[in-house]
Amino acid sequence: MSDGRSASGYTLYGMRASLYTGKARAYLIKQDIEYLEIVPGSRRFLKEIVPKIGRMIIPTIETPDGEIIQDSTEIIDYFEKKGLARQSAYPTTPRQLAVAHVLELYGSEGLLRPAMHYRWDFPEVNDDFIERNFADGLRPGAPAAQALEAARQGMNRMRLAAVAFGVSPETVPPIESAYLELLDLLQAHLGAAPYLLGGQPSLADYGLIAPLYAHLSRDPHPSILMKQRAHRVWRWTERMNARNAEHGGVSSGSDDFFANDGIPDTLKAILRHAAEDLVPETEATARCIDEWLEAHGDVEEGAVLERGLGLCRFEFRGRTINALAQPYRIFLLQRLQDACNAMPADDRRSAVELLGEVALGPLLEIRTRRRVERAHHREVLGAPAA
Repeated sequence: MSDGRSASGYTLYGMRASLYTGKARAYLIKQDIEYLEIVPGSRRFLKEIVPKIGRMIIPTIETPDGEIIQDSTEIIDYFEKKGLARQSAYPTTPRQLAVAHVLELYGSEGLLRPAMHYRWDFPEVNDDFIERNFADGLRPGAPAAQALEAARQGMNRMRLAAVAFGVSPETVPPIESAYLELLDLLQAHLGAAPYLLGGQPSLADYGLIAPLYAHLSRDPHPSILMKQRAHRVWRWTERMNARNAEHGGVSSGSDDFFANDGIPDTLKAILRHAAEDLVPETEATARCIDEWLEAHGDVEEGAVLERGLGLCRFEFRGRTINALAQPYRIFLLQRLQDACNAMPADDRRSAVELLGEVALGPLLEIRTRRRVERAHHREVLGAPAA
């Protein structure tokens, strides 16, 4: 394993067990961008990259000219703006663009609970596998005892994070029932097309691959569950990690997105399902952040925000969930809103109509008093919301 940067391409600092690394990696693979992946326990990452970022966090990209980009969404946008995308992650039609942003939000934030539950609540099946993955990623080349100790410390931190995201014995029943329904809905949809919006991957696929790969298709317990219940979803996770994967008889009839800005009924069903928890949790997150802003007075623009600003409370399938209110959710929400607001009037009307049809219309109205932006590898406080 190399401990240095890529000599001719991009260096991706990440690991197979990392949720958000899976999103960035799939994009690099699908765009045919040359890269070398190095684990975060490497000397270069710890000694040279972490001090520049200000914290140990993945995924992070180092460009051939030494620029550093941290965050899976910013990594995607870096390559899109450079014109290096073989197939852009962003549809050009209004309804599909809105759906792509919604499913990026849903995958990146809305599926954290099932990802964490199915990883951490089945220790007798999962822990040995995860421990070895963490040891290889966090302390590569170290003596076995040291590597395992580092792995266990990392695992314990993530178990606590699962609780912060709202995973508890009381919330497990709705978490599991919602996830199994999602698998069934994806299984039905992926029978007619290799990707969520047709014949090529979009931001929707890159958003969903984050939880559905590292946690839910790789870890032993959920991997077996996915293979047995939704084999097409499993095949899609493989497809998303191969440049030119065979589609196994699944075809949308084109290598492009669905024709005429189409959104099939099977995809609308997935969107309605996502709305069940995406809308109430996002509303609760915005309220919690506004309460934090009220309590902290006149915070200057550009101030760094913590990853969580208290616990928000909302109802989901008859249970009360308390989960960390993460500014990053608002950052992704604003991307959806900004994209819709930038559309010509007729296009925006079409996107709004679709989101209303699938119970996602409230996402266009949810605001925090101040915007959440990204600067210097962090979420920061922006200007007052329009």
